[in-house]
Amino acid sequence: SYDRNYFAKIDKNIMKLIEDGSPEALRSAMQKIRKSESEYTENERILIAVAAEIMQLVWPSEKVTWNTFPVSQDNPYTGAINSAKKGVLDTSTGNVDFLTTLLPALVLVTTKTNASLTAECEKVVMDAMFYNYNSTLANYLAGIVYERQERFTDAESYYSKAYLSDEKNIELTLAYSKILGKVNKV
Repeated sequence: SYDRNYFAKIDKNIMKLIEDGSPEALRSAMQKIRKSESEYTENERILIAVAAEIMQLVWPSEKVTWNTFPVSQDNPYTGAINSAKKGVLDTSTGNVDFLTTLLPALVLVTTKTNASLTAECEKVVMDAMFYNYNSTLANYLAGIVYERQERFTDAESYYSKAYLSDEKNIELTLAYSKILGKVNKV
């Protein structure tokens, strides 16, 4: 799936780490991509910005430990994130890869979504999981969807998968422990 997308020239292992989306994976990806500022291509700069935005929006207890650079906002990746920050689910990203498919669902962490928007987010997250079912970020967002829909057993399943991939993460620990209480497993 990498050959036809904007990040095709970026090492596949770096892309897998970004897609995982956990703080540890994001930091590892940024270590692997590190070079002098003048050597970064525009798509690498956008990927770095996307990683920083995921860290700040989804994992606020974590620090962005890498430099970011000004990037064009005229791309589906930063466009989807900027829409999510405004409480809008931007489905015009083209869904050509994992990130264009999943990033619009970041609206789940920027706003309290209503039932209709939560249902739309469910489709977005499940579509993204078609590309990468093991993504910590996608599983966490799926957990949020199902918790908001009061489908606590489904939420527990996705939160559990996300939590087990990064047990040190505060947001995952809180979400998982809260949902265990709701499904009476504590």
